Amino acid sequence: MELERNCMLYIYSSRGDAPSTAELQKKIESPNEATKAEGMQDLIIGMTQGEAYTRLLMTVIRYAMPSKDKRVKKLTQLYLEIVGKCRPDGSLKEEMILVCNALRNDLMSPNEYVRGSTLRLLSKIRQFKVLEPLVEAILQNLTHRHSYVRRNAVMCVYSIVKNFGLDAIPAAIDQIEQMLLSEGDLTTKRNAFLVLVHCASKRAIQFILQQRSEDGTGGLGFLLSSGDLFQLALLELLRKVCRQKQQQKAGLLRLIVSILPNTLPSVAYEGACSLLALSRAPVSLKAAAGAFASLLCGNSDNNVKLIVLDRLQECVQRASRRTMEEFVIDLLR
Repeated sequence: MELERNCMLYIYSSRGDAPSTAELQKKIESPNEATKAEGMQDLIIGMTQGEAYTRLLMTVIRYAMPSKDKRVKKLTQLYLEIVGKCRPDGSLKEEMILVCNALRNDLMSPNEYVRGSTLRLLSKIRQFKVLEPLVEAILQNLTHRHSYVRRNAVMCVYSIVKNFGLDAIPAAIDQIEQMLLSEGDLTTKRNAFLVLVHCASKRAIQFILQQRSEDGTGGLGFLLSSGDLFQLALLELLRKVCRQKQQQKAGLLRLIVSILPNTLPSVAYEGACSLLALSRAPVSLKAAAGAFASLLCGNSDNNVKLIVLDRLQECVQRASRRTMEEFVIDLLR
């Protein structure tokens, strides 16, 4: 059952007997939006508690899905998340064709929040036959003017590629890579880069190396302008690649060293920990120690200082005395 495999929702109800199919149908068919919403809510609560209500799918498609009311729209999306979409033999229900048409209309809605919430719903669906007719509309939302839509479109693409492979959306990686070059919203840019990291790590590395070669600052300008969320995603990629491809390790470690002095504390800490985990070279240990020393001087939280001191102690144990001498004054502060 779809509810048991993929439901993100559980609602407790203190009501005794579940409403009958006829009662729910009457509410959902009501022209009053408040009554319709009440019917949808009762339907969802009943389904999460084990009721099937299989005969109401067509009623929801006819009367609830076309509704413009925000509450009804949200409840309809929750219903589509938990309703069974396949017959017992595994084939798709015929009603899902109508559902796909309605979802395509929502993906092209002039309301960006309807688009975004629909993309969020699609990222939770695990039947590719439902998603396949919508792939083109999903990709079009990668270039929508509103960052909320683009952000959810990226995560929807990631969910599809993760569950069904790159063959499901052959053009996805190319579009995501192009999106990275022009994206202005930092969260969306981070999400897009994470898609490359997890679905095409080679392309992610090629993208970073290309930015280094085209940027007069060795890629530093692009990285610093991309924000801390992107930089943390980059560190995740670099840790992954450095362990797998030793021939690229030196260049990637230099990239980590170059961004440490100009980043926020969260990035500086993660970058220093990455250097500590990946390299024993004096240059890397010195850069990591410098970042930890700066964090100690710039933070007043004693708990944070204790954590950083533990990391700094690891640097001292691995590095030579001469490498650590210049940080003595910083530590005494």
